[in-house]
Amino acid sequence: MPKVREGVKYEKQYTEENVSSALEAIENRMSQRKASETFNIPRQTLQFRKSSKCTNKTTLGPSTVLTSEEKSILEEWIVTSHKKSFSVRKLDIQASVKEFLDAKLRENPFHENLPGDEELAKVDTIKNGFRASGLFPWNASVIDYTKCLELRTKITTGKHQDNDMQEMPFISYLQFKNIVGEERINLFEQIEKFDNQSNDEFILLYKIHRGYRKNETTNSTADIENTPERKGKKGTKRVPFVLTSSNWRKLQIEKLELEKQEQERKETRKTKRLLKHDEKQ
Repeated sequence: MPKVREGVKYEKQYTEENVSSALEAIENRMSQRKASETFNIPRQTLQFRKSSKCTNKTTLGPSTVLTSEEKSILEEWIVTSHKKSFSVRKLDIQASVKEFLDAKLRENPFHENLPGDEELAKVDTIKNGFRASGLFPWNASVIDYTKCLELRTKITTGKHQDNDMQEMPFISYLQFKNIVGEERINLFEQIEKFDNQSNDEFILLYKIHRGYRKNETTNSTADIENTPERKGKKGTKRVPFVLTSSNWRKLQIEKLELEKQEQERKETRKTKRLLKHDEKQ
């Protein structure tokens, strides 16, 4: 990083594409000073990128406090708790980080290994995230709702259903019976087959009547005798929610121990197969 005046924060003014172009220009015999001025990249950065110390794993900024494994455990705990409607609080996460740091001592900027409120996401950071999506500041008349494809499909489907319900209103069998008349209903009950003298209106009414009668005789639920009752003896294993509890740590240790034993069994089987193969040869 180039030298800056005291109290002034350095801000990166180049991209990785600029760095790649500058390194390519240096390979084509352009001087590092000229490449630095052309692509607006500090000469120290180009020198470091050309050295053997630079690897693909180089990251910007200081190293993280937690390891990748610890962050994975913390993330899994938060997601699992949320799925079980047991949302994790800010204090729980801070206490979990302290538990990790107390178990394995390492350098960290926290007081007594406990992260403070300044380590949390700032309100401005959250606002900027919503601002980039066009949702802040909130203005319902400016948001383009047509981009919500799933919502648009549901709204369109709902409109078609409403129109169908308005065009074909449902009437009960009793209403149908009052409209057609008791005499014609009794006639429908006695009909076994139509003759050539029946008109289309009579046939249509008879089919509607038969549909009502069919629905009345068909039960939507099956009559099952001696329905089995729930015994309440399901062997479910309850998982502790709090990451800092002894039960949670014990569960994680058991999980790692089982994975280790399984790996040892695989290695043993592999060794036996190789020995048998060597004996055959």
